[in-house]
Amino acid sequence: MESARSETRVVDLPQQVVPPTDMTNSVIIAAIGSAAGILVGGLLGASIDAARDVPSEDPGLSGLIYGALAGSALLSPTLLYLAHDRQGPFGRAVLLSVAGTSLVALALWPHDAVLLAVPALQIAVSVALLR
Repeated sequence: MESARSETRVVDLPQQVVPPTDMTNSVIIAAIGSAAGILVGGLLGASIDAARDVPSEDPGLSGLIYGALAGSALLSPTLLYLAHDRQGPFGRAVLLSVAGTSLVALALWPHDAVLLAVPALQIAVSVALLR
């Protein structure tokens, strides 16, 4: 008489790629977007400012600063939105990022703190709204 044996098989299922949803990944993605926005926006702003025919002491410097702030405000929420499979209030995140940037820049403009405060604010707004 043969005994009835149950065999257990292990089946390998393909792993599904899940977009990052935890806070650490969201902050890292937003920081990468902010850094890329600072670089691209700053270079673009500096080249536009330097191409103007306005004599100044530091040609391109104001364009560099404004372009970096604008690039960071736009690219940080955009990259986070794309990383989360286009879910979340994208328009509101961009609007609040740009509005927050403008308010902080106006409040802190004569001081160097604006260059640190604005990207931190943009990352916080992006993560809070698109997480």
